[in-house]
Order: sequence, then C-alpha cells, then structure tokens
Amino acid sequence: LDWKNGSERNNRYPVGEIVGKIYGDVCALDAQFPLRYRAALAAAAAERRAELEALIQDADGHRFWGQTTLRALRGDDGELLGFASITQDVTARKADQDRSFEATRNLDAALSHMSQGLLLFDRKEKLVLANKRFLDIYGLDAARCLDRGAVLGAFAVARVGDWEGLPTRGELDLLDRPSGTILR
Repeated sequence: LDWKNGSERNNRYPVGEIVGKIYGDVCALDAQFPLRYRAALAAAAAERRAELEALIQDADGHRFWGQTTLRALRGDDGELLGFASITQDVTARKADQDRSFEATRNLDAALSHMSQGLLLFDRKEKLVLANKRFLDIYGLDAARCLDRGAVLGAFAVARVGDWEGLPTRGELDLLDRPSGTILR
C-alpha cells in the first residue's frame, strides 16, 4: 500500500492514519458512503474501473464533493494487487449543477402555470419547447411536435389542431404560400 505525498497534502490524512484502511471508511460523512465505496471497489475489480461521487471530508473536517475514480491494479498473471484511487474536489461543478437544476425546476413550474401559450425555437427555427397551454389551445401533441422537428414557419401555415398539416423545415421550402399546400 502506498499513500503519496500529494494524497496526504490533499486529504490531510497522514500515512499512519490511512494505510491499511479503506478510504471510504475514513472520509465518510454518512453510513451509506462506506457501502457505496465497497461496491465501487467490487465493480472496479470486475470491470477494471469504477467511479462514485459523494460529500466527503478530509482529516481537518473540511467537507467537499468528491468524485473518486478507482482502478484495479493487476499483476502480470492477472492477480488483483490493489486499487489506485483518485479523488477530485468537484464542489464547484456540483454547485453549478444544483443551480442549473433549480433554475430548470423554476422555469418548468412557471411554464406549466402560465395562462399564455408559449413556443421556444432554436436559432435554426426548430421547435425545442412548447408549454402545455399552447398545446391545449391548438390541440397539438408535444412529443409529436418535437419528434417531427417542427419549425417556426410551420405553425404559421398549419391548420389549427391538424398535426398532419404541420410541415417540416424541408417541406416549408416547397410550400406554396398562397394555398398552404406542399408542392412535391
């Protein structure tokens, strides 16, 4: 077993406190982490590599979100010799993900409770979002609109409630604007 100087500097556990112990037992903040760590060790032994992410602590009690990558180390004969364990502090990334999730949740709540119909298109005018109110007003199905790749101009020429009349981007290029029919 080896505990590198960088490991001691990053985790603040001296060699005497960590060698011979399972890292998941030492840095755990909850009862589930040691179990998850052992499961990741078993997965790494079977599949050569495993990852897990959790709130952990260093020897000074500093808490951080750690992403641990485990790699099985094997001898020339294939025998398992041990594991390499690399833990990165991903606290900033986790905070960004949490903020993004919260913003998405708030946006979803706002969109589902507004009285107006709303469509959102990307820069190529492809539909990326339709709130429930818009779909209710026009009798459209969100999955079918999004799957078919409906575009902005399609909504201007389609008959209300007629999904089959909603042309795709390619069909819009062939559209006879005065009559609203697709030219083939």
